[in-house]
Amino acid sequence: MRVLQWAILGSLAAFAASGPMRAQAPPAADVVLINGDGSTITRAKHIANWRSGGRKQLSNNQHDHHVYVYDNGNVVIVTYIGTTKDDLGGKISTSTVRCADTWVKHDGKWLRVVHANTDIRE
Repeated sequence: MRVLQWAILGSLAAFAASGPMRAQAPPAADVVLINGDGSTITRAKHIANWRSGGRKQLSNNQHDHHVYVYDNGNVVIVTYIGTTKDDLGGKISTSTVRCADTWVKHDGKWLRVVHANTDIRE
């Protein structure tokens, strides 16, 4: 069931200001991460890649956001297109993906429980 995206939260800006979309919002401990090629990675491995310096994000441009609200405002799915430029151990790559993030409000905190990408071929 699709709920009108602005009905409960008012706007994407209101949703972002409420916490879930902040760049540093932590994912759930058991977050599902799906890469553009269909592979998966654990939260621990994802964090280790960033902390080791083996992966550096040089730029991130997101647009075309859509918000879908469910379960009386306790579950939100945000879809968007993102283009990132990354340095992976000295190899520079640029990718454009369509993303879907699922956020669940648990004990008053928003947790990202799924982050999935699909490569957009140009």
